[in-house]
Amino acid sequence: MRKILRHFSLLFIGLIIGISISIASRESTNHDPYNFPLMYDVIDSVERFYVEPIARERLVQAAIQGIFTELDSHSKFLTPEQLSDQHTQTAGQYKGFGFEVEPFPNKIQITNVFQSSPAESAGLKIGDQITHINALTVNENYEEVLKQIRNSARNEQPILLKILKTSNHPTEITLTPAVIQIHSVKAQLFKQDIAYIQISSFQDSTYLQVNSVLAQWQNKALKGIIIDLRNNPGGLLQQAIKVADLFIEKGTITSTTGRFSGAISEYNATPLSILNDLPMLILIDENTASAAEVLAGALQQNDRAIVMGQNSYGKNSIQSFIPTINQHTSIKLTVARYLTPNGENIHQKGISPDIKISLPTGKKTNNHTIIKAQQDDYALDRALVWIKEQS
Repeated sequence: MRKILRHFSLLFIGLIIGISISIASRESTNHDPYNFPLMYDVIDSVERFYVEPIARERLVQAAIQGIFTELDSHSKFLTPEQLSDQHTQTAGQYKGFGFEVEPFPNKIQITNVFQSSPAESAGLKIGDQITHINALTVNENYEEVLKQIRNSARNEQPILLKILKTSNHPTEITLTPAVIQIHSVKAQLFKQDIAYIQISSFQDSTYLQVNSVLAQWQNKALKGIIIDLRNNPGGLLQQAIKVADLFIEKGTITSTTGRFSGAISEYNATPLSILNDLPMLILIDENTASAAEVLAGALQQNDRAIVMGQNSYGKNSIQSFIPTINQHTSIKLTVARYLTPNGENIHQKGISPDIKISLPTGKKTNNHTIIKAQQDDYALDRALVWIKEQS
């Protein structure tokens, strides 16, 4: 009998614990089954009763990340470090070493060296391979390498790099971080009469840089203009609109649509334009995206320019940065979509070029530095021929 009573008592205690936990997790009387008190309740219950201790901070971070898995890939919760990186991209300057890297099979390679940077002063070249950074051996651990570079730059600490030069000559260099200026616009004249402008992204000063270059060329006897938007991932929409307005006298540049009134706008050209009597050609490729597609579409569909190259990327979403109650973090959220002047939605379709070209085997597209010789770039060579044919 005592044995039966003992089992009954244990069962009763178990039921009480179960009922207590159950009641504690049902304090909300809101009829909406999915609400903020429910999320708080779940986090609280996991924190209190999960078999292993787990910090509330981790649970909140996981809940936030879970929200963004339901949204498009361009919407993100930004940590202080990520927010700083975003501001750097649009500001046109950052504290760092002045080089960019990309992963390749079993190695990480230098893909860009900025002018007047510590990297350039130390002799780093595009194509050099990083074999070690400080005590870290470099192989395919790309994210870890980037983390070391960024942390050293933020903490103003030098980095020791072991480099395998393109000549297969190993060397060691030490780089000290400095303020790096990133110029989104590079320009030159081919044979003194064909204007070439390469826009690598749309930053705070892109419009002013383009306007300044055009003002210098206004009194020159030019045959045409080439605007190179290849490998341009986009950037600030307003900057792309202002650059388009430099070349278009009338018509719609772009329009935007979204769920709230502030996301619905139409942007039209103003009467003043520069060099509007010259033939113009836009170069695009599969990496031309977002704000760069706004510019290409505006010039093409307002009959101001011919577009040459490959189909562009096809990103028509517009992101906005929304501050959170934590002033060091932010939400990067897709709040609107843009349409071309003809009302076309280019999402996952891109801008179709008027003149489609495919790169012959072994030919290169544009590199990260200003084009030195047209024979290095098949698409640019075709563009120069087209401009000459119009004159």
